[in-house]
Amino acid sequence: MKKYKIEKKEQEIAIEIEGSELKNTELQEAFQRCQEGSCGCPTDEYDKLDSMQIEHGVDRLALHLKVKPGLSIDQAAVAACLDHTLKKSEDNG
Repeated sequence: MKKYKIEKKEQEIAIEIEGSELKNTELQEAFQRCQEGSCGCPTDEYDKLDSMQIEHGVDRLALHLKVKPGLSIDQAAVAACLDHTLKKSEDNG
């Protein structure tokens, strides 16, 4: 099971995901789709994103979600989206 933490900053949400399965191609492709604006999450919060950066490390992924000016993202919705994406990758992995 992957573990993650979400830290909300001023106009950014930083997410760190840890787990030995993070080289899962499907998981990386899911985050790439979110980065491109075609996220499969059960929320519309991703419409509020200005940009998304993905950093790959050994057994670690870091996501930096920059919010469009004047908007904010519901941290609970981000957690629900992560749970959805991670569970889907585990089910298919």
